[in-house]
Amino acid sequence: MTTKYDIAIIGCGTAGYDAAIAASKTGLSVIIFEDKYIGGTCLNVGCIPTKAYLYKAKQYQMLQKFQMETALIDSLNLSAINASTKRIISRSQRAMENNLKAQNINVINESVSYFDSVTITTLSGNNFCFDKLILASGSAPFIPPSFHHLMSNPRVYTNETIFTLEAFPPSVTIIGGGVIGIEFAFFFSSFGISVDVIELAPSILSNTDAELIQEARKLLKRKKVKFHEGIQITEIGDDLSIILSDGTNINNEIMVIATGRKANIPAHSIDLKLTTKGFVETNDCYQTTFKNIFAIGDINGKSLLAHSASNQADQLIQYIMDETIPNKKSIPSVIYINPSLSSVGITEKEAKSHYKVTKIPYGLSGKAQAEENTEGWIKLITENKTLLGCHIFGVNGEDLLPICILAIDQKLNIEDLANTIYAHPSYCELLKVAFHAALD
Repeated sequence: MTTKYDIAIIGCGTAGYDAAIAASKTGLSVIIFEDKYIGGTCLNVGCIPTKAYLYKAKQYQMLQKFQMETALIDSLNLSAINASTKRIISRSQRAMENNLKAQNINVINESVSYFDSVTITTLSGNNFCFDKLILASGSAPFIPPSFHHLMSNPRVYTNETIFTLEAFPPSVTIIGGGVIGIEFAFFFSSFGISVDVIELAPSILSNTDAELIQEARKLLKRKKVKFHEGIQITEIGDDLSIILSDGTNINNEIMVIATGRKANIPAHSIDLKLTTKGFVETNDCYQTTFKNIFAIGDINGKSLLAHSASNQADQLIQYIMDETIPNKKSIPSVIYINPSLSSVGITEKEAKSHYKVTKIPYGLSGKAQAEENTEGWIKLITENKTLLGCHIFGVNGEDLLPICILAIDQKLNIEDLANTIYAHPSYCELLKVAFHAALD
């Protein structure tokens, strides 16, 4: 007799894992399928390894700043960075596996052959029945058709396969000037590697606050990164040479394609409706065209961010339990160069004429002065003592965002935030200064 589960989940990345844990804690029986690796893209070939790489770049940057010759310099070769990153991933995977086991969640490390509205069939032919299905199989790198013929070239990488690179190349071409492309531009250029970034759109980091984009450009140009924005590629050679529409010829040792993501949708025998961009279409409750099938995380294309996927998982399980309609929440974004670029809420470009824009320098922080991290600023966008947007260029800016997220979502009065006691010395004190300035 086939066991029927209350909840079946395809994919054990951020969305799937969090949904499984949340569902199990309510007493629901849960089965989760993962054929590749626990933790999904974020843990294994996305957020975590990228941030581990960027941390090493910041270490190298600091040592170079003070012209220090230490044993640490020798450990900052790519082979050593890869090894330490793998250890980080392995520890996190073990913790997740132990938690799944502790919650009595049935983990099936096998590929899903196909699914319908009541059954999942694995590649080996095993069938598993469910009451509700959650699709959380994430996304994969999107490769533009003009680059398909290069994908068998061992010198061409995606933002996922780049972690197999064993030694630093002398030069890199990065296709795509979004968050992923810019973070890798920072990483490679921090080690003195020549980098070209090619972006078809008029600007890198589209949809980011304009002043943050300017800071990213300035920072990376200091590292000799060359930007080619708002430009077409007219020719791509098998040797990775590129000719741009302005006649520029680029020929670097390796190429990293960072041109966005596409949904990972398991094979199915039902009429699952997709968006025009190929993601699974859902309503505000993450429900597909089938009432008992849901999609969360990258696969629905609402927000390709791990923290958003985690929130969707919590909201969905709450909806399944008591039909609570998910509230729309502000989603922060961070670009982890150094200093980082952190944002939540509306940009200055989106602000209406009567909104107030307040900007203060990082140098007003005693801790920033003490730690020689005075490069940067905080910009607030407010209306009638209510915060609508916050953009930060500065060290640890991402750690200041939660206060601003709460203020925006709960419509807190910034006068109360300004009069809150902040620890001294701390970077959080910058928010206190900014809130007071917004009230003037």
